[in-house]
Amino acid sequence: MTDRHSNNGQSTGVAGLLSATYHFMMSRIMDRLGTEGYGNLSKTQLHVLARFDSSGMTLRQISDRVQISVHIVSNIVNMLRTNDYVAEMPSATPADGSKYMLTGLGQEALTIVESEQKAVEREWKQHIGEERLSSIISSLELLFRATLQAKGDRD
Repeated sequence: MTDRHSNNGQSTGVAGLLSATYHFMMSRIMDRLGTEGYGNLSKTQLHVLARFDSSGMTLRQISDRVQISVHIVSNIVNMLRTNDYVAEMPSATPADGSKYMLTGLGQEALTIVESEQKAVEREWKQHIGEERLSSIISSLELLFRATLQAKGDRD
């Protein structure tokens, strides 16, 4: 007898199921971005781009939000800036550090991301039903809050 969440007889567990679902969604998003002319965005760049807020952010703020080192975030943001997805807004004083903001191109890319996410979620709803999808979303929200709480307890 095999586990109902099996992959070639091996259990995938919750982490495997979440990961596989995430990678499916990201593949769809990346394919759509490529089709729409945004093929120069990598998954890592998109991960950072999607976490910008509308008021602009310093490299440290971005690093804290995405939990990647400032050095790596700096390289990613420079690539995003080179391709006009973000713009650097010099600070009033050197101690403040520059802020980076989404450009129109960056906002357009994120609009495509949101559109494709919604399309996939509509397909899931058709496949498993609205009630089941709502239940999964509610459960994931509870899991996310518990994860944040556990993380806070460790910090």
